[in-house]
Amino acid sequence: MESVTAPRTEPVLPALLRDSTLNTLLDDPSRAIALVDREGCLLFANDLLYAAQGMPRGESLGRHLSEIAPDLWAHLEPQFRLVRGGRAVEVERTSTRPDCPAEPREWTERWQPVRDEQGQVVAILGTGVDVTERRADLEAQKRIADLRGRLIETASHELRGPLASVLGFAHRLTRDERLPPPAAEAAQFIREQAQELAFRLDLLLGVSELDDASTAQPGDPPTEDVFIDDLLEREAEALRARRPGIEVDVDCPSGLTISSNPHYIRQILANLLDNAAKYGSGWIGVTAERGERHLVIRVEDDGDGIAPAEQSEVFERGYRAASARTISTGRGLGLFVAREFAQRLHGALTLRSEAGVGTTFLLRIPLRAPKRSRRRRASARAS
Repeated sequence: MESVTAPRTEPVLPALLRDSTLNTLLDDPSRAIALVDREGCLLFANDLLYAAQGMPRGESLGRHLSEIAPDLWAHLEPQFRLVRGGRAVEVERTSTRPDCPAEPREWTERWQPVRDEQGQVVAILGTGVDVTERRADLEAQKRIADLRGRLIETASHELRGPLASVLGFAHRLTRDERLPPPAAEAAQFIREQAQELAFRLDLLLGVSELDDASTAQPGDPPTEDVFIDDLLEREAEALRARRPGIEVDVDCPSGLTISSNPHYIRQILANLLDNAAKYGSGWIGVTAERGERHLVIRVEDDGDGIAPAEQSEVFERGYRAASARTISTGRGLGLFVAREFAQRLHGALTLRSEAGVGTTFLLRIPLRAPKRSRRRRASARAS
């Protein structure tokens, strides 16, 4: 610790150094530390602060921050009266070292009062963390995520046209009774794999959308009238085309319609059905009913169920139950995407499971989007 040589600091600093908590902070090498008196004169600085500010070691103690670290004082001065009055403040600033003016550094600082045994503010402690590399890493990660998202979106859209042609011709071939059995079997296989590719493209687009920061902001998604009975039948038929051995029973009132986001609902159902097909024993039940406040959709399978210890984890990104690793080569994304899209609809996705009986996923979607608070509406008008 730097020895104190300036006479004006001697009455204050020794008493403060009896505080073990303060001493621990002063000895933290990962932070730039400054301890100043009530007027803003320096009582103590550690090596990191000296280096960051380019302050002269032998001449800094006892002098005012405005003289030895003017840029530091410029950011602190507007808040200094608050801290001296007993409040802690946080300050973000950009600084440059005198010897490296072309390499600015980003700092997050906290300035807080230091009190004596009577509770009076006798000094002010500043701790700063250099977040330059951390912010640079975050920016780099964001750029990579944006590039990945654009690549996935572009590739997916470019593949849609050829994939639609493959699906169309494969469908025509499977309906041609003149084909010999080996050719008919090959055509059916092509159709199933093309349907599987279409599903996986949708899953990739869903993950990309969730990773896109521009779409992750809170707010209500665009809505339109969604014919639930038609949507359920279409998704059930798409699953049957991908997995011909799966039996899917759909029970939905004819004409059931809600105002919601069809893209999100379709993604949720597609992933729930795919999950049920992978881990069930060949049968899936899908039901939908309209309650007073919610649309409730149930997707039930006849598989081995999910262990109680794993039920809270299955919606996490990348998580795969121990039993699932021997059944499927998936990446643990389907249920994650389904839950996230359910939350964007202001709804909820939960599950009930019993060993040896199967699993039921319950999707609840509000019939009306929740109203925004008065404060939020007022702020929107003000902007």
